[in-house]
Amino acid sequence: MRKRNVLLVVLFIVSSMSYGQEMAPGTGFFTIGIGPSNNYTSYRTNTSPAIRLTYDKGFKEIGPGTLTLGGVLGGFTRKLDGKYFSTSDLTWYSYKWRFSEMIAAFRVGYYYNFGDLDIKELNAYAGIAVGARFEFLSESHDGPALPRDYFVPANNYVNFHMAGFLGVNYFITPNMAIFTEFGYDISYFTLGLTFKM
Repeated sequence: MRKRNVLLVVLFIVSSMSYGQEMAPGTGFFTIGIGPSNNYTSYRTNTSPAIRLTYDKGFKEIGPGTLTLGGVLGGFTRKLDGKYFSTSDLTWYSYKWRFSEMIAAFRVGYYYNFGDLDIKELNAYAGIAVGARFEFLSESHDGPALPRDYFVPANNYVNFHMAGFLGVNYFITPNMAIFTEFGYDISYFTLGLTFKM
């Protein structure tokens, strides 16, 4: 019982502490996030979550907030398994398609700190990202050549990537925050951790 009471007191003290970690010129935020992956293809596939790493560094104060410059790396994989019928030997065979997507982009953002509103542990941000999206396609099958309707070229592509984002950080320790971000990117919704660098 005594241990439980001590634990409750410690949790209350920690939860009542304010961690004012504002984005400012020279401050860096590194994030690790995960979310449902975007479907850049028209295929309905099994998919992995989108994993994303970002880094934003305070560049210049503008008005009540800070302009940031940074970058983002991320990716996910989609798989499609199916069957096809070979008319040459009247047999069903299996095929597998794999779509691997990766992005590498430059980010520009604007952070607003809520310290003036006595919410020092909270900040919000918005911005855009511009870069490249790399698409790796592969196909395999265990029988004769696939009919034309089933064919996906085993090739690699580089596409232009542009994203918009809006997010918030809530600091739970002086150097770590929980963040959530929405936007058009490799994931429409990302949840993860922010680390002050």
